[in-house]
Amino acid sequence: MDRAGNTIDFLLHAQRDKAATWRFFEKAVDHNGEPDSVTIDGSTANLATLHDIKTWPGA
Repeated sequence: MDRAGNTIDFLLHAQRDKAATWRFFEKAVDHNGEPDSVTIDGSTANLATLHDIKTWPGA
C-alpha cells in the first residue's frame, strides 16, 4: 500500500532477473516508504531479492 492506503498493484514478468527485481523494490520503497508487508508470487528473483532486503539499513 502507498502512503494513502491504496494497494500498489504491479506485474513482474517471468524474464525479470534478480537485479531488475532489486531495482523495482528500491524504486517502490523510495517512492512509497518501507512496506509493512510484501506479498509476492514466489518467483526465484522475487524470493532472492526479499532475502537480500534484510541487509538494508534498519531492516
